[in-house]
Amino acid sequence: MVLDDDFKISMDDIKDIVSELFGEKIEKVDETKAKEILKQENKISLDEDLANIQIGQLTQEEEKILKDYEEDVKKESENKIEIKEETQIKETTDINALKKKIEEEMREKLRKEFEEERVKKREEVLKKLDEIKETEKIQQPQVKVLTNYSEKISLLQIFEQSQNILKNLLSKLIKRNPVETMFLKTLEKAMQKHQDVLRKADFNQFNKVRVDGSIEIGRVAANLNSIYMPEDKKGIKFFNALHDIFEERLIAIELAVGIETKDEIISKLIGQMEEILKTKNISTKLINIFMEKIVPSTTMKPGE
Repeated sequence: MVLDDDFKISMDDIKDIVSELFGEKIEKVDETKAKEILKQENKISLDEDLANIQIGQLTQEEEKILKDYEEDVKKESENKIEIKEETQIKETTDINALKKKIEEEMREKLRKEFEEERVKKREEVLKKLDEIKETEKIQQPQVKVLTNYSEKISLLQIFEQSQNILKNLLSKLIKRNPVETMFLKTLEKAMQKHQDVLRKADFNQFNKVRVDGSIEIGRVAANLNSIYMPEDKKGIKFFNALHDIFEERLIAIELAVGIETKDEIISKLIGQMEEILKTKNISTKLINIFMEKIVPSTTMKPGE
């Protein structure tokens, strides 16, 4: 990763942040080697993993979680129990203060890089979406509002599939356990910011933490149902929560493997997701929402 004059952070500082996110020391993979590994990736195993997925439907296990959790949320709402924000650990040392400063500077730098590629990436995505639209019947203009339960579940499942692909791709370069640790930590960070949408999203049906960093779809669905506001405003909160989880993970990935390798991963992720969305006959409306509202603005190579 090349650091410019306005971004004066030592590689030791960055390694410390990476180690904290992944739970152990991570050795950066050579860019050439990483590119070759990712080139060999095919989607046969991915197709097998997705074969039994029914977008828009919950499993019986997820339905039970949704029902039980909705009852808990309803009781708390009736008793007017406010959700308390998790107590944040105070920074009491110069080291913690430095880490915070480094993280803020890194986030600002990455946001600038993302912004520079926003127009290019958006044009590529819209071009691909136009090709998809040509194969569909002409419909009335779709608005960016999720109007029913099935659409919310579908978007959550689409998001989780994208994260599974991201996890699998990164696990080809870094051991699986630290990757899952990073996914959990970035989810927890997003949960602190979006408690109304992501409350208990990291707990499974046995009320145990999902250590792989995946979200419990039933709980998030129940959280959305308990938010009383217009659907357009609720949608914005929902999209922002998923977007922030995604963005936190991209930042962690760039810190660990560098921008070039991160871009390779994202390009392959977008390509695989487009194939999945077409194969599953996902509506143009949901594809638009996923690509425009949830996928963070970052580089996507032309033609990929």
